[in-house]
Amino acid sequence: MRLLLLILLLVWSPALAGSPSGPKSPNGGWMIEDADHVIQDEILWTGKIQGVKLQKYQRTQQWNEYTYSQGRDTNKISQEVIGGFQKRGWKVKKSANGTITGTKGDMDLTVTITSKTLVVSIGQR
Repeated sequence: MRLLLLILLLVWSPALAGSPSGPKSPNGGWMIEDADHVIQDEILWTGKIQGVKLQKYQRTQQWNEYTYSQGRDTNKISQEVIGGFQKRGWKVKKSANGTITGTKGDMDLTVTITSKTLVVSIGQR
């Protein structure tokens, strides 16, 4: 009986501790947390992109959207985003339609810039 209780305790302990569910990345972290961590490091490393304060607008498990000051040139923002990711080891390029794509290890990046928002998606291949 004690052995059964010990086994049950070991099995249920992670669930009781609030372990997240979902797919794990190869480094052992959880993908959603990893994506948030990367976005914090790569996009909001100082809370700004070249003096533009970014504010989280909406978040789901796949998308992260940030607002920025209206009237900014989206080409300049694209250059700043590309430069920021490249500094941190991402291979980044801008497509003809203005979408920024990139890779780092087994992670893929997509950044879409509109007149009001910056939408960032980071996922595992």
